[in-house]
Amino acid sequence: MPLPAQAVASTPRRFTGSVWVLLAGVLLGLSVPPTGFYPLAWVALVPLIVRWSQSRSAWEVFCDAYGAFLAMSVVAGYWTLLHQEIPRAMIAGGLLLALPVLLALPFVAGLLVRQHTSTVAGFATLVASSLLIEHVLGQHVVPLPWIQLGHTQLESLVLIQLASLSGVSALSLWLWLVGGVAAWALRAPHYFQPVFTNRTVALLMLGLVFACPFLYGAYALERDKAGLRSVRVGLVQPAMTPQQWLYSDPADRIDHLASLSESLMAERRTSSSGDRRAHALDVLVWPELALPAYTETARTDRLYGRVSAWTQRHGVTLLTGAATQAPGAARYNSALLFGPGQAPLRSDQTSAHPAFDGARFVEPPVALSQADPDWRLAQPDHAFES
Repeated sequence: MPLPAQAVASTPRRFTGSVWVLLAGVLLGLSVPPTGFYPLAWVALVPLIVRWSQSRSAWEVFCDAYGAFLAMSVVAGYWTLLHQEIPRAMIAGGLLLALPVLLALPFVAGLLVRQHTSTVAGFATLVASSLLIEHVLGQHVVPLPWIQLGHTQLESLVLIQLASLSGVSALSLWLWLVGGVAAWALRAPHYFQPVFTNRTVALLMLGLVFACPFLYGAYALERDKAGLRSVRVGLVQPAMTPQQWLYSDPADRIDHLASLSESLMAERRTSSSGDRRAHALDVLVWPELALPAYTETARTDRLYGRVSAWTQRHGVTLLTGAATQAPGAARYNSALLFGPGQAPLRSDQTSAHPAFDGARFVEPPVALSQADPDWRLAQPDHAFES
């Protein structure tokens, strides 16, 4: 009597060509803003994970991962090579070549664990070490957005709600889980019996993992909807070159921004009908390094006091870039938030990209009237600087 049909564990090799490695990197690169085709990241990791699960060579795994992350870096960060200063462009090129080495190491670690234990343990090692490396690099070493995979989902308002749980790492973890379960579904053996197969389980789990962030995001947005309101924002950007901005006199620069802001607020008031407050601006945004750094604390306090009084007088909140420095400490590229009736809030950029974040704090200022003869201050008396 013939035996009943048995499970046939035929697991064909998939994604065997190197083109899949490059495709994975290109998809990841295109999912990073400003391109921002974030759905591409949902499938981009699948070829890499499948090839990792099939490989027996640490060198092969390393080359696959390095090639993919190099392609991602080139697609997402080619603009770092366009710096006008050749040395900085060369540093950027070196970073584009070096960083994928660190991003590829978790694949090797995961392979070694997989070979000595199990695929699940190896994949857990791969994910955990990837999250650790991207957190250390992205938060403390080189603040490049594509280093942390979760940044690929920036354009999705629903998905980024997941970051409220544990930061951008929560989104990175979700992408790894989606890629891992999808790879499991592709690699699951074919079964004739029973009907409820490994692949069925994998597809059901993929649907669950994929849907959870969308459900949570919809819930979070609905939960917070009651406290949301429209905010009218005015962006103040002087029409000058970066060189003119960097080398301008700080007092002239602040007065010019204040003058432009007052003109914008006046235009809003005169052009609106009915309730003027309903059309007034809530927030003004000034550019990076709009406020200077002073070594004397008293001088800084006087400046901030005048800016606070100005926001109080106009009933507006001001978000501005500023160079800040505590006595005896390093200077920071900061953001300051001035609100009516409150002390300014400060957020410092604690790490900088060595290729293009070279804020110039030491060059002697040049009056804007010298940099651009056609430019004139609307308020020649320095409103904020003594």
